[in-house]
Amino acid sequence: MINMTNKDTGILLVGHGSRIPYNKNIIKKIREKYQEIMPDYNIEIGFMELVEPNIPTAFNKLKETGVNKIIVNPVFLAHGMHTKVDIPTILGLEPEVDLEKLHMHQHEHNHSHHHHHREAKSEPVDFDGEIIYLEPLGADDKIVEIISNKINSKLEKDSQDTGILLIGHGSNLPYNNEVIKTIAEKYIENSGDYPIETGFMQLSKPSIPEAFNKLKEKDVKKVIALPIFLAHGIHTKLDIPTALGLNPQPIENYPVSNVSTSDVVEFDGEIIYLEPLGADDKIVEIIQNRVNKYL
Repeated sequence: MINMTNKDTGILLVGHGSRIPYNKNIIKKIREKYQEIMPDYNIEIGFMELVEPNIPTAFNKLKETGVNKIIVNPVFLAHGMHTKVDIPTILGLEPEVDLEKLHMHQHEHNHSHHHHHREAKSEPVDFDGEIIYLEPLGADDKIVEIISNKINSKLEKDSQDTGILLIGHGSNLPYNNEVIKTIAEKYIENSGDYPIETGFMQLSKPSIPEAFNKLKEKDVKKVIALPIFLAHGIHTKLDIPTALGLNPQPIENYPVSNVSTSDVVEFDGEIIYLEPLGADDKIVEIIQNRVNKYL
Protein backbone atom coordinates (compact mmCIF):
# COMPACT_ATOMS: atom_id res chain seq x y z
CA MET A 1 0.00 0.00 0.00
CA ILE A 2 1.49 3.32 -1.05
CA ASN A 3 1.46 5.98 1.62
CA MET A 4 0.37 8.98 -0.44
CA THR A 5 0.99 11.54 2.31
CA ASN A 6 4.52 10.54 3.16
CA LYS A 7 6.56 13.59 4.11
CA ASP A 8 9.60 11.43 4.86
CA THR A 9 10.36 10.76 1.20
CA GLY A 10 11.47 13.19 -1.50
CA ILE A 11 11.70 12.48 -5.22
CA LEU A 12 14.43 13.89 -7.45
CA LEU A 13 14.19 13.71 -11.24
CA VAL A 14 17.57 14.21 -12.91
CA GLY A 15 17.85 15.56 -16.45
CA HIS A 16 20.88 15.85 -18.71
CA GLY A 17 20.83 19.59 -19.34
CA SER A 18 21.66 21.32 -22.61
CA ARG A 19 22.71 24.74 -23.87
CA ILE A 20 19.47 24.91 -25.82
CA PRO A 21 16.23 24.83 -23.82
CA TYR A 22 14.48 21.69 -25.08
CA ASN A 23 15.78 19.15 -22.56
CA LYS A 24 15.04 21.40 -19.59
CA ASN A 25 11.53 22.12 -20.86
CA ILE A 26 10.76 18.42 -21.34
CA ILE A 27 12.04 17.49 -17.85
CA LYS A 28 10.00 20.34 -16.34
CA LYS A 29 6.86 19.13 -18.14
CA ILE A 30 7.44 15.56 -16.98
CA ARG A 31 7.81 16.83 -13.41
CA GLU A 32 4.60 18.90 -13.65
CA LYS A 33 2.62 15.92 -14.92
CA TYR A 34 4.12 13.67 -12.24
CA GLN A 35 3.41 16.20 -9.48
CA GLU A 36 -0.27 16.20 -10.50
CA ILE A 37 -0.39 12.44 -9.85
CA MET A 38 1.62 12.76 -6.61
CA PRO A 39 0.37 16.02 -5.03
CA ASP A 40 1.53 15.14 -1.50
CA TYR A 41 5.18 14.51 -2.36
CA ASN A 42 8.00 16.97 -2.78
CA ILE A 43 9.37 16.45 -6.29
CA GLU A 44 12.38 18.41 -7.52
CA ILE A 45 14.37 18.42 -10.76
CA GLY A 46 18.12 18.81 -11.04
CA PHE A 47 20.39 18.77 -14.08
CA MET A 48 23.66 17.01 -14.70
CA GLU A 49 25.29 19.94 -16.49
CA LEU A 50 24.83 23.27 -18.30
CA VAL A 51 21.49 24.14 -16.64
CA GLU A 52 20.30 25.20 -13.21
CA PRO A 53 19.28 23.90 -10.77
CA ASN A 54 22.13 21.42 -10.62
CA ILE A 55 21.77 18.11 -8.77
CA PRO A 56 23.12 19.26 -5.35
CA THR A 57 20.87 22.37 -5.38
CA ALA A 58 17.76 20.31 -6.07
CA PHE A 59 18.84 17.57 -3.65
CA ASN A 60 19.43 20.07 -0.83
CA LYS A 61 16.01 21.60 -1.42
CA LEU A 62 14.50 18.19 -0.70
CA LYS A 63 16.83 17.67 2.26
CA GLU A 64 15.62 20.96 3.79
CA THR A 65 12.05 19.59 3.90
CA GLY A 66 13.23 17.08 6.53
CA VAL A 67 12.95 13.91 4.42
CA ASN A 68 14.94 10.84 5.45
CA LYS A 69 14.75 9.11 2.07
CA ILE A 70 15.32 10.54 -1.41
CA ILE A 71 14.44 8.54 -4.51
CA VAL A 72 16.54 9.66 -7.49
CA ASN A 73 15.28 8.85 -10.97
CA PRO A 74 17.58 9.71 -13.90
CA VAL A 75 15.28 10.79 -16.75
CA PHE A 76 17.67 9.45 -19.38
CA LEU A 77 16.84 6.94 -22.07
CA ALA A 78 19.84 4.69 -21.38
CA HIS A 79 22.80 4.33 -19.08
CA GLY A 80 26.03 6.09 -19.99
CA MET A 81 28.91 7.77 -18.20
CA HIS A 82 26.59 10.33 -16.61
CA THR A 83 24.25 7.77 -15.05
CA LYS A 84 26.95 5.21 -14.23
CA VAL A 85 29.65 7.55 -12.88
CA ASP A 86 28.85 11.26 -12.69
CA ILE A 87 25.43 11.19 -11.00
CA PRO A 88 26.30 8.46 -8.46
CA THR A 89 29.48 10.39 -7.59
CA ILE A 90 27.51 13.61 -7.00
CA LEU A 91 25.09 11.60 -4.81
CA GLY A 92 28.01 10.21 -2.77
CA LEU A 93 27.37 6.68 -4.11
CA GLU A 94 29.90 4.30 -5.63
CA PRO A 95 30.28 4.69 -9.41
CA GLU A 96 28.76 1.71 -11.19
CA VAL A 97 31.59 1.09 -13.66
CA ASP A 98 35.31 0.58 -13.28
CA LEU A 99 36.89 3.74 -14.70
CA GLU A 100 40.24 2.03 -15.32
CA LYS A 101 38.62 -0.66 -17.47
CA LEU A 102 36.56 1.97 -19.22
CA HIS A 103 39.62 4.07 -19.97
CA MET A 104 41.30 1.02 -21.51
CA HIS A 105 38.17 0.27 -23.54
CA GLN A 106 38.11 3.81 -24.92
CA HIS A 107 41.83 3.71 -25.57
CA GLU A 108 41.49 0.48 -27.55
CA HIS A 109 38.68 1.96 -29.64
CA ASN A 110 40.50 5.28 -29.95
CA HIS A 111 37.28 7.24 -29.45
CA SER A 112 36.97 10.57 -27.81
CA HIS A 113 33.71 12.26 -26.93
CA HIS A 114 33.25 15.54 -25.18
CA HIS A 115 31.19 14.02 -22.35
CA HIS A 116 33.96 11.69 -21.32
CA HIS A 117 36.36 14.00 -19.56
CA ARG A 118 35.75 12.97 -15.99
CA GLU A 119 36.20 16.19 -14.12
CA ALA A 120 34.08 16.50 -10.98
CA LYS A 121 30.79 18.07 -11.99
CA SER A 122 30.07 19.39 -8.50
CA GLU A 123 30.68 18.64 -4.83
CA PRO A 124 29.00 15.44 -3.59
CA VAL A 125 25.85 15.92 -1.52
CA ASP A 126 25.88 15.40 2.24
CA PHE A 127 22.92 13.35 3.50
CA ASP A 128 22.46 11.03 6.47
CA GLY A 129 19.30 9.45 5.09
CA GLU A 130 18.72 6.79 2.46
CA ILE A 131 19.26 7.45 -1.26
CA ILE A 132 17.54 5.11 -3.69
CA TYR A 133 19.01 5.47 -7.17
CA LEU A 134 16.81 4.09 -9.94
CA GLU A 135 17.51 2.95 -13.50
CA PRO A 136 17.06 5.14 -16.61
CA LEU A 137 13.91 4.65 -18.71
CA GLY A 138 15.42 1.84 -20.80
CA ALA A 139 13.66 -0.28 -23.42
CA ASP A 140 10.35 -0.17 -21.57
CA ASP A 141 7.28 -1.34 -23.50
CA LYS A 142 5.76 2.11 -22.96
CA ILE A 143 8.65 3.70 -24.92
CA VAL A 144 7.85 1.32 -27.79
CA GLU A 145 4.19 2.40 -27.57
CA ILE A 146 5.18 6.08 -27.87
CA ILE A 147 7.26 5.26 -30.98
CA SER A 148 4.47 3.18 -32.53
CA ASN A 149 1.92 5.95 -31.97
CA LYS A 150 4.20 8.57 -33.54
CA ILE A 151 4.94 6.45 -36.60
CA ASN A 152 1.35 5.22 -37.02
CA SER A 153 0.13 8.82 -37.11
CA LYS A 154 2.18 9.27 -40.31
CA LEU A 155 1.50 5.91 -41.97
CA GLU A 156 -1.13 6.01 -44.67
CA LYS A 157 -3.35 3.04 -45.44
CA ASP A 158 -1.46 2.35 -48.63
CA SER A 159 2.10 2.48 -47.33
CA GLN A 160 3.82 -0.38 -49.15
CA ASP A 161 6.53 1.93 -50.43
CA THR A 162 7.29 3.39 -46.98
CA GLY A 163 10.37 2.55 -44.92
CA ILE A 164 10.98 3.32 -41.27
CA LEU A 165 14.30 4.51 -39.84
CA LEU A 166 14.84 4.47 -36.08
CA ILE A 167 17.78 6.65 -35.04
CA GLY A 168 19.84 6.24 -31.88
CA HIS A 169 22.61 8.35 -30.38
CA GLY A 170 25.39 5.75 -30.40
CA SER A 171 28.07 5.39 -27.75
CA ASN A 172 31.43 3.83 -26.92
CA LEU A 173 29.67 2.10 -24.06
CA PRO A 174 27.22 -0.74 -24.78
CA TYR A 175 24.21 0.66 -22.87
CA ASN A 176 22.68 3.11 -25.37
CA ASN A 177 23.20 0.72 -28.28
CA GLU A 178 21.56 -2.16 -26.40
CA VAL A 179 18.54 -0.05 -25.41
CA ILE A 180 18.04 1.25 -28.98
CA LYS A 181 18.39 -2.26 -30.45
CA THR A 182 15.94 -3.73 -27.92
CA ILE A 183 13.42 -0.93 -28.58
CA ALA A 184 13.81 -1.56 -32.34
CA GLU A 185 13.33 -5.33 -31.91
CA LYS A 186 10.17 -4.79 -29.84
CA TYR A 187 8.86 -2.30 -32.38
CA ILE A 188 9.54 -4.67 -35.30
CA GLU A 189 7.71 -7.51 -33.51
CA ASN A 190 4.57 -5.38 -33.26
CA SER A 191 4.67 -3.67 -36.68
CA GLY A 192 3.43 -4.47 -40.13
CA ASP A 193 5.58 -5.60 -43.02
CA TYR A 194 7.39 -2.31 -43.48
CA PRO A 195 11.12 -2.29 -44.03
CA ILE A 196 12.57 -1.05 -40.73
CA GLU A 197 16.22 -0.16 -40.09
CA THR A 198 18.13 1.26 -37.15
CA GLY A 199 20.98 3.73 -37.57
CA PHE A 200 23.22 5.57 -35.11
CA MET A 201 24.26 9.19 -35.17
CA GLN A 202 27.82 8.55 -34.02
CA LEU A 203 30.29 6.02 -32.58
CA SER A 204 28.15 2.97 -33.44
CA LYS A 205 27.25 1.08 -36.59
CA PRO A 206 25.30 1.14 -38.78
CA SER A 207 25.49 4.88 -39.36
CA ILE A 208 22.41 6.82 -40.48
CA PRO A 209 23.42 6.72 -44.21
CA GLU A 210 24.27 2.99 -43.99
CA ALA A 211 20.85 2.19 -42.49
CA PHE A 212 19.12 4.54 -44.93
CA ASN A 213 20.81 2.87 -47.92
CA LYS A 214 19.38 -0.49 -46.82
CA LEU A 215 15.90 1.07 -47.03
CA LYS A 216 16.72 2.50 -50.47
CA GLU A 217 17.69 -0.99 -51.65
CA LYS A 218 14.08 -2.00 -50.92
CA ASP A 219 12.81 0.70 -53.32
CA VAL A 220 11.02 2.79 -50.73
CA LYS A 221 9.64 6.13 -51.94
CA LYS A 222 9.08 7.55 -48.48
CA VAL A 223 11.02 7.20 -45.21
CA ILE A 224 9.65 7.99 -41.76
CA ALA A 225 12.66 8.82 -39.56
CA LEU A 226 12.26 8.89 -35.78
CA PRO A 227 15.04 9.99 -33.40
CA ILE A 228 14.87 7.81 -30.27
CA PHE A 229 15.89 10.71 -28.04
CA LEU A 230 14.02 12.07 -25.05
CA ALA A 231 14.19 15.72 -26.11
CA HIS A 232 15.43 17.88 -28.93
CA GLY A 233 19.03 19.05 -28.78
CA ILE A 234 21.86 19.85 -31.17
CA HIS A 235 21.86 16.26 -32.43
CA THR A 236 18.16 16.16 -33.34
CA LYS A 237 17.95 19.76 -34.54
CA LEU A 238 21.20 19.90 -36.52
CA ASP A 239 23.31 16.73 -36.81
CA ILE A 240 20.63 14.16 -37.69
CA PRO A 241 18.70 16.39 -40.14
CA THR A 242 22.04 17.21 -41.80
CA ALA A 243 22.84 13.49 -42.14
CA LEU A 244 19.37 12.97 -43.66
CA GLY A 245 20.05 15.71 -46.23
CA LEU A 246 17.27 17.92 -44.86
CA ASN A 247 19.35 21.15 -44.71
CA PRO A 248 18.24 22.22 -41.23
CA GLN A 249 18.17 25.82 -40.10
CA PRO A 250 21.42 26.87 -38.41
CA ILE A 251 21.32 27.10 -34.63
CA GLU A 252 22.76 30.06 -32.79
CA ASN A 253 26.28 29.33 -31.46
CA TYR A 254 26.33 26.02 -33.39
CA PRO A 255 27.02 27.11 -36.96
CA VAL A 256 28.37 23.79 -38.24
CA SER A 257 27.00 20.29 -37.88
CA ASN A 258 29.26 17.49 -36.62
CA VAL A 259 28.30 15.49 -39.71
CA SER A 260 30.82 15.38 -42.55
CA THR A 261 29.42 16.00 -46.04
CA SER A 262 30.42 12.47 -47.11
CA ASP A 263 27.96 11.11 -44.53
CA VAL A 264 24.83 12.67 -45.99
CA VAL A 265 21.92 10.64 -47.35
CA GLU A 266 20.99 11.07 -51.02
CA PHE A 267 17.34 10.31 -51.65
CA ASP A 268 14.84 11.42 -54.29
CA GLY A 269 11.80 10.45 -52.24
CA GLU A 270 10.10 12.02 -49.23
CA ILE A 271 11.56 12.00 -45.70
CA ILE A 272 9.18 12.59 -42.80
CA TYR A 273 11.28 13.51 -39.78
CA LEU A 274 9.41 13.04 -36.50
CA GLU A 275 9.79 14.64 -33.09
CA PRO A 276 11.69 12.96 -30.22
CA LEU A 277 9.76 11.15 -27.46
CA GLY A 278 9.00 14.31 -25.46
CA ALA A 279 7.06 14.62 -22.19
CA ASP A 280 4.64 11.85 -23.11
CA ASP A 281 2.24 10.61 -20.42
CA LYS A 282 3.71 7.12 -20.87
CA ILE A 283 7.11 8.37 -19.66
CA VAL A 284 5.43 9.73 -16.53
CA GLU A 285 3.83 6.29 -16.08
CA ILE A 286 7.25 4.58 -16.30
CA ILE A 287 8.62 6.89 -13.60
CA GLN A 288 5.54 6.43 -11.42
CA ASN A 289 5.76 2.62 -11.63
CA ARG A 290 9.45 2.64 -10.73
CA VAL A 291 9.17 5.09 -7.83
CA ASN A 292 6.04 3.46 -6.36
CA LYS A 293 8.02 0.32 -5.49
CA TYR A 294 9.94 2.35 -2.91
CA LEU A 295 7.11 4.38 -1.35
